[in-house]
Amino acid sequence: EEAYNSAVKIAQTFFGGDIRELSVDELKQGVKDFPTTKIEEGTTLVDALITAKIASSKREARELINGNSIMVNGEKVKDPAFELKKADAFNEELTVIKKGKKNWFVLNF
Repeated sequence: EEAYNSAVKIAQTFFGGDIRELSVDELKQGVKDFPTTKIEEGTTLVDALITAKIASSKREARELINGNSIMVNGEKVKDPAFELKKADAFNEELTVIKKGKKNWFVLNF
């Protein structure tokens, strides 16, 4: 029953909740099937979107960011020069990017 409740919580969170409410273990379980890309500390958001194939060009990446289509760890980011850091990542190892309403990606350090 505990596993079921955890699974329901994870599903509800990814379909309309705040991922910051999940524990690190629940988050890892929820993102295990998402596309995952390794990045370096201090990578800009624009470069990370290209590396993870979320955007095909810097222009497209900037348009997504400026159009409020990108969330990093549950927060909208409006600065294309935003740097991704371990200190801001969940458990200092993974960052979750949401593009639009349904597209999720994981960046590992």
